[in-house]
Amino acid sequence: MGRTVRKKPATGARLQTKLHFLPVGGRLTLREYLQLLRRGRWWISGGLVLGVLAGIAITWNTAPTYTATTTLYLAAIEGGGEPGQAYQGSLLAEQKAASYAELLSSARMHDDVSNSIGEQVPPGSITALASAGSPVLTIEARASSPELAVRIAEATAEDGANLVSDLERPLDPLLSTVLTLRLVRPAELPTAPTSPDAANNVALGAVLGALAGLAVALVRRSLDRSIRSREALEAVTGRPALAAVPQVRRTRRARAPMMSADPDGAFAESFRRLRSNLAFRIGDDYRSVLVTSPATGEGKSTVACNLATALGLEGRRVLLVDADLRGSGAGACLGIRSDHGLAAVLTQRRTPSRSSSAGWTGSSTSSRAGRSRRTRASCSARTPCASCSSTSSTATTWS
Repeated sequence: MGRTVRKKPATGARLQTKLHFLPVGGRLTLREYLQLLRRGRWWISGGLVLGVLAGIAITWNTAPTYTATTTLYLAAIEGGGEPGQAYQGSLLAEQKAASYAELLSSARMHDDVSNSIGEQVPPGSITALASAGSPVLTIEARASSPELAVRIAEATAEDGANLVSDLERPLDPLLSTVLTLRLVRPAELPTAPTSPDAANNVALGAVLGALAGLAVALVRRSLDRSIRSREALEAVTGRPALAAVPQVRRTRRARAPMMSADPDGAFAESFRRLRSNLAFRIGDDYRSVLVTSPATGEGKSTVACNLATALGLEGRRVLLVDADLRGSGAGACLGIRSDHGLAAVLTQRRTPSRSSSAGWTGSSTSSRAGRSRRTRASCSARTPCASCSSTSSTATTWS
């Protein structure tokens, strides 16, 4: 029984009217996450590199800041050496430590320190910290140079002691001050800037850049409506896939891969599986098979030629019709010149018999889009084919 395998041009618009896009939402499986990372690796890598460069640029363009630290103690003056009054004084000091920490960080203290050192202190340069339940105050002074940071810290300690003395002085001049602020540890000259932190900036830039690249990959995936897996194809069409053809690497000048080059390989086995599934799904009495794809360069010629070869190796006579008049590829797959073929037959300039020629192993016939030229098949007519262990007749191509 004869078989006709027709290769048709890409019909993307025609397929889109029949197929429905996959839904964008839904949870991703672990396999889909890994595929997303693999496909978006260049975006993630690019974002990582840009983030690192951004961190380096921010570090390079940011002026260094030095921090000097001094420690103060809010002490209560003992009244007559009585233990009860001493204990109450310590509790009072602990309760007022947080209030004095806020006053030492206020704008008034910045103005007092500016007057003391004779240089303007920017807002936020002085920070006072107090721990809960402790009369200890920590002063942090930030400046553009180590020397200036030490001067600000020392002036803050001195002006802070004066502030506490003024606020705690009783109205009766005969009474003594209850609380006083004493210096515990003077400020030391800082040896390294506290900001910018190059390591943190670079690490943060790398993380944010990688996340930005991953976000771009996720957006591209959500906008990508193409079908990239066998499962997605079956979900869209509602029909099972007949076979999956493995990708074969080849050079630009090499011809399309043919199953006869490696009869026992996975490539050849995929077309034998396709041949068997066709017979199982639609019966053994089918007369024609249409091979098409949404776009050019997706393997129509390779599938059509190898399917025709698989049917021919089964002992059947096959006519391969290459209906792609613009991008004919069957002739290139089979090594046949494309001068006259289907176009000449449709315009009645040549007969079908004159536009067909032998093209490959097996009982297959191919019609090219060009001139008919008789070629020798890899297996001679009516002789056993060593690669497939079956009887083979002359292969013919009509495209």
